Amino acid sequence: MRLAAFTVTVAMVCALFFVVQRRAGQQAQAASAATEHSALFRNVIDLTSPGSSPVSSPVAGSQKTLQLSTRLVAPAQFVRGAWGVDDIPPQRLLGTLVVLDVRAQAAGHAAVQISADEIDHWERIHGEIPPDGIVIALTGRTVPDREGNFPVFSNDAIEFLATGRNVLALGTDAPAVTRTSAASEALARRGIYQLSGVAGLDMAPESGAVLVVAPGRTGGASQGDARLLALLR
Repeated sequence: MRLAAFTVTVAMVCALFFVVQRRAGQQAQAASAATEHSALFRNVIDLTSPGSSPVSSPVAGSQKTLQLSTRLVAPAQFVRGAWGVDDIPPQRLLGTLVVLDVRAQAAGHAAVQISADEIDHWERIHGEIPPDGIVIALTGRTVPDREGNFPVFSNDAIEFLATGRNVLALGTDAPAVTRTSAASEALARRGIYQLSGVAGLDMAPESGAVLVVAPGRTGGASQGDARLLALLR
C-alpha cells in the first residue's frame, strides 16, 4: 500500500511539474512573439489632424464650410447600397502607405491636378504600388485658396490607381480627393474609400510604412472622422 501511494504521489508531482513547465514555455513564447511583433515597427506617427473646427471658404462662388478634421468618405456617399463607414471590411482599413509629395507642383498652382506622371515618378523610385496601397497626396494646401481651389487627383490618375493598381483608398491633406462626382462614383463602385484632411505627412516616409485607418462607428453614416496611424518599419 505504501509503495502504491508513493508511486501515485511521484506520478502526480511529475505531472504537475510538466504542466508548470508547459505553461511557462507558452508564456515565454507569447512574450517572445509580442516582442518580435513590436520589433517589426520602430515608430508610430499619428496622421490625424488635431483640428476639428470648420473654416469658411468661397467654393464655386458661394460660401461652403469645410472641415479641418481627418475624414473618411465611404462608397455609400456616391453609390446607393455600397459600403457605409461601418460596413468597410476591417481588412481594407490596413494597407501600405504611399505618400505622393506634390508640394512643389502645388506651391504655385492651387488648382493643380495630380497626374499619372507623379505616380510614375513615385514608382520609378519605390517600385510598383501594391494592391493593398493607400495612396495619399501631400499637397501642402490644407485649405482652399481665395477662389476655392485646392489640388485634386486627375481623372486619369484615379482611373489608373483604381483599375491598374487596385488600391484600397485615396487620400489627401487637402479638403477633398476629387472635385467630380463621376470620379468619386468610379472609386465607390470599386469599394475605394476617400480620406481628406490627413496631417503630418511630411513626417512619414514616401514608402515602407503601414497605415491603420480607424473610423469611429457612425450608425450607418456614409462619412465620418477617422484616426490614421502610420507604422514605420
